[in-house]
Amino acid sequence: MNDAHDAARRRYRYRCAIAVTAYVVSLPLIDYVVRDHAVRDHAVRGPAAALVVLLPALCVVSTFWAIGRLLLEQKDKYLRALQVRQLLIATSFALMVATVWGFLDIYGLAPHLSAFLVVPLFFGGLAIGWVLNDLKWRKRTQPMKIE
Repeated sequence: MNDAHDAARRRYRYRCAIAVTAYVVSLPLIDYVVRDHAVRDHAVRGPAAALVVLLPALCVVSTFWAIGRLLLEQKDKYLRALQVRQLLIATSFALMVATVWGFLDIYGLAPHLSAFLVVPLFFGGLAIGWVLNDLKWRKRTQPMKIE
């Protein structure tokens, strides 16, 4: 790996760490401000509640932004191609599962789930893509056997 790759990766991890930390902090904040707010009568409602509820969504969106920045900052073409491959695997996985589940849901053969669950499917697909890329990378970097 080269220094440019390491720097891009470091910035990516930093951006994701901020986004995930903000996400984790925002979830209990929603419960407190929108649902509880000490006394139920003082809970935030209307447009203000919508803004508070959108905080974790903005954190997730910022994670996607960080992924896009990583692609733009990656100078090594091969590593960028692996990242694009990983994203294609993740996107395909999430969309395939969502499509199959959606048809099962429409005809009452599966319970209805929130559309938000496509996001964890996507991140699970990133993990699958990472494993497949790692296998490809190892195969590429192994010395050839001469018999």
